[in-house]
Amino acid sequence: MPHGLANISCDSAGLRVDLGCGDHKPDGFIGVDVAPGPGVDLVCDLTGRFPFETDSVAYLRAHDVVEHLPDRLHTMNEIWRVCRGGAIVDIRVPSTDGRGAFQDPTHISYWNANSFFYYSLEHPAYLALCRKYGFRGAFRIKSLSSSATPDQVVHVQVLLEVVKPAGSQADTGADAQSSVRSSALAAALAAVARFDGGTAVPERLGLAMELARATPDQLRAFCASDAVDRYRQLLAAPVPVGLGEAEQSFCSLLEEVYRDGIARHEQLACQLAALLLKPAHHLPARFNLDLLPAPLVDGFVAANCRAPVFFSQPGESDRYADFLTAWLSYLDHGLQTSQGRQPWPEAAFAFARSGQTSGSYFSRRNLRPLARHRARIIEWSLHRLGYRLEHSLPPRRGTTIRLGILLLAFLPTPELFCILPLLQRPAADMEITVYVVEPDNGQFERDAVAKVARIVDLPQNLGQMVDIIRSDELDVLHFASNLAGTPSVSAMLAAHRLARVQMAGIASVQTSGFAAMDIYVSAAGLERDRFPQQHYTEELVKLPRTAHCFVYGSSPMPGNARTGQPGLPVSPGEVVFTSCASLYKLTPETIEAWLDILVRVPSARLVLFPFAPSWSKSYPKQDFSEYLLGKLVGRGIAASRVRIIDTPGLNRIGIRTGMSNFHICLDSFPFSGSTSLIEPLELGMPVVTLADTTMRSAMGASLLDELGLGELVAGDVAGYVDIACRLAEDPEHRARISSRISAAMARPPAFLDWERHAGDMHELIRSRVYGCGS
Repeated sequence: MPHGLANISCDSAGLRVDLGCGDHKPDGFIGVDVAPGPGVDLVCDLTGRFPFETDSVAYLRAHDVVEHLPDRLHTMNEIWRVCRGGAIVDIRVPSTDGRGAFQDPTHISYWNANSFFYYSLEHPAYLALCRKYGFRGAFRIKSLSSSATPDQVVHVQVLLEVVKPAGSQADTGADAQSSVRSSALAAALAAVARFDGGTAVPERLGLAMELARATPDQLRAFCASDAVDRYRQLLAAPVPVGLGEAEQSFCSLLEEVYRDGIARHEQLACQLAALLLKPAHHLPARFNLDLLPAPLVDGFVAANCRAPVFFSQPGESDRYADFLTAWLSYLDHGLQTSQGRQPWPEAAFAFARSGQTSGSYFSRRNLRPLARHRARIIEWSLHRLGYRLEHSLPPRRGTTIRLGILLLAFLPTPELFCILPLLQRPAADMEITVYVVEPDNGQFERDAVAKVARIVDLPQNLGQMVDIIRSDELDVLHFASNLAGTPSVSAMLAAHRLARVQMAGIASVQTSGFAAMDIYVSAAGLERDRFPQQHYTEELVKLPRTAHCFVYGSSPMPGNARTGQPGLPVSPGEVVFTSCASLYKLTPETIEAWLDILVRVPSARLVLFPFAPSWSKSYPKQDFSEYLLGKLVGRGIAASRVRIIDTPGLNRIGIRTGMSNFHICLDSFPFSGSTSLIEPLELGMPVVTLADTTMRSAMGASLLDELGLGELVAGDVAGYVDIACRLAEDPEHRARISSRISAAMARPPAFLDWERHAGDMHELIRSRVYGCGS
């Protein structure tokens, strides 16, 4: 609650306000902060409505404060609202170009110089996009600069001029503004009420119309009836691609009702209706759990997390990641302030049980904020359920290093292939225990591992799992399973302190976010950002060579080793591109680049192996085929030039056999491949990849760099297409590249040299154990 506001008046010159003033408020300014202090005139929580009348501020200063506010759109909307036209806004904020944005645990929103483009008239494309997200104002950038300190903290400072329509300053009263908002809401609700879905209303549209017009009593009755089960079923099913005109029109009306927030029952009802017609990430990121009926909590949480079966629109993966970050930020911070009132705990439990975030992998975004919000929600849920996450281990005994490895199952998966180098020949000073989360799920290489390590099959009870691992007093616990993306027992375990040092690595393609995880093991070739630590909540440790190393074991490889013929045929003079990237990695940007290549190389075909069993047991095969066909038709490319191989259970031997006659492998982006590139490289096949600043975007590049083939790594889409086309059009160049690949693979490279990789990992483990001071 603001204090002292009644003592501050607004004269004709306008107010001069310092948000987050702390102890250093400039003379002549009104100081606003969340806690009392010497220079604080108003104590106020800036996550809500700012304590100033509309158009009342002539100069607003916000130094080192906006990074502490969770909703950037709300922050910029409120700054624009309280400022009059022509007012100056002076913002200073730690930039993601340096360490400062991430070093403070209370920093919960992230900014850089480009962030301000979205609010400025100088960048109309960004501003138009931001208005779709819910920004209602406009600024002009008067100056924009960055400065860095010796400890690599970078600050952005921007001076913005507030732009408002003529006559806006005359309407300065809060009552008048409230009246305008009420009138706009009434008009939007009236449009919803007038909407006519036609004579044959589809089920989704009909139910959406019913919900949007429901009174509070009617919504309660709906939630108590059998109809709510059908709503939850529709909410759980993918929204059909290509909404009809009526559905699109009605959904647009619904969005207008709650675009500015959800403070009333009618706005919540329209949001619940809109979720039937569009995926959540295509809707405004506005939430109010306190209004949500209890029977809808599970479905609402899942719907806000759900990614499409595959991304089909350019930029959609980034939009999904942005929406998901906003949603989890809201849920995370609400849990800290809700004092346990429902439905917040139930929402947290629902997320911990079923909240999917793996769709964010396919974006270009830094996923550290998202991962930390996700982890905090899981940690809160476990604490609430009575789990003891903290744990103090006794002093070390003896000289042998006790190394634990947490493995999901003995299955021929990339996670197992990447941990087997540590299990070929353990170091003499180490004792290894492998903890298996799903012991009944597979036996691949189990007997071989049992010769060098103790294997512990964990029970199904989480508390018992924790007790068993803690009782072994491990020095280091290496999580060789994915801790991000999907709800898992491994993630629940990672929320606990189980060993003196807990480390994650490439089994998780992003930071875990968990406070109990100490280090993330990567490599120099994977970290292309100038400040790579900003992508991780753990301490980032870079191995000298590579973080990827594959051992495929001595056991017979399960699965289908045949594609139906011993090498798919290639016509004379034809060039065949191929890819083993999972369907989910085939973003619209990747597909468009591949089509560009086919247009430029008329003699080329493309053969895809997109249904990797390591990613999913079932794929939306028909939907993807129809989507791809539509893209081909739109570009005037014959459908016969693209072939999808759908051989159930095809293993790596079958893939290598099937592509043995092909010429060039195309990697996916922005989530590149690693294991999916090994078979083409084993065949001496050139691989084209595109590297960005995230670890998951640079995996293919790190393999090629290790082979001495950095010229196959593009920095942008145009370069990617050019590299591929040159390989296709110049057989001699392609042959030289192929010969270099075969020679490098025969050495072998670091990503196939298990002894060298194991040595690097052993040195890292020793340094952590003997350097941890316990």
